[in-house]
Amino acid sequence: MKNRLFTMMAFVAIFAFLIVSCAKEEDDTPANTAPVASFTVDPPSGNTQTQFLLDASASSDKETPSEELLVRWDGNDDGIWESDYSTLKTAQVTFDSEGTYTIRLEVKDAGGLTGTTTRQVTVGSNLAPDAPANPNPENAATDIPINVSLQWTASDPDQDPITFDVYFGNVQNPPLVSQGISANSYDPGIMANVTTYYWKIVVHDDHSNSTEGEVWSFTTTAAAFSCGDVITDPRNGETYPTVQIGDQCWMAKNMNIGDPVKSHHNRGINIPIGNTRHYRGIHNT
Repeated sequence: MKNRLFTMMAFVAIFAFLIVSCAKEEDDTPANTAPVASFTVDPPSGNTQTQFLLDASASSDKETPSEELLVRWDGNDDGIWESDYSTLKTAQVTFDSEGTYTIRLEVKDAGGLTGTTTRQVTVGSNLAPDAPANPNPENAATDIPINVSLQWTASDPDQDPITFDVYFGNVQNPPLVSQGISANSYDPGIMANVTTYYWKIVVHDDHSNSTEGEVWSFTTTAAAFSCGDVITDPRNGETYPTVQIGDQCWMAKNMNIGDPVKSHHNRGINIPIGNTRHYRGIHNT
């Protein structure tokens, strides 16, 4: 009887230990927390032609990596989701009529919990500026002086005051070099010779509307020769300094025209053309 009682008590103790251990393991598992929804709208206001860019990449979650979070959008907060859940964090939205609209974002983590947030945009009747046009220098022009200024034309359908952002450089995606200027011209300074430059203009009105122009380009002219410059022979890369003598520009050393020429007409005598001293050089015109 005592042995049975002891065995039963031991079994109860083991069972209780297992329950406590399982409960402890469950308690040690971190609880899932809801994600934090966050997004931006660019621009914050516009008109019926404006494409508003929505960006929810700042949304976060303690347990789920941000790239794995799912998002969906309700463009006017009417309870109807315009998009399905997706890991893509950006979207675009346009509105057909004027007014103030509330955009809702919902973010879901891997555990199924969700977080939401909203932002408002204002849609007015004011139209965006016309695209910039008539670039000077003309697009794809060549032999452009290295001290030229950039010029263009632009207008606004509502006659709003407009300003310009200028992007300029020798890369096809030129950087911003001037922002918010009112003049439709820009002086880039002295440029390099035989270099292709790229530029574009973004036009802004005073209603937060903007229009981005296309990327234009031009190529500068080669450097003009000036006596005293060094001449490089394109055949062999040899260089020859020049010097001004009176009203003429001379090469300061003989040009290496080539190897001596042997001809049967001169009975085998080598004519040292490569060492001739009769080359008079370059003359100013």
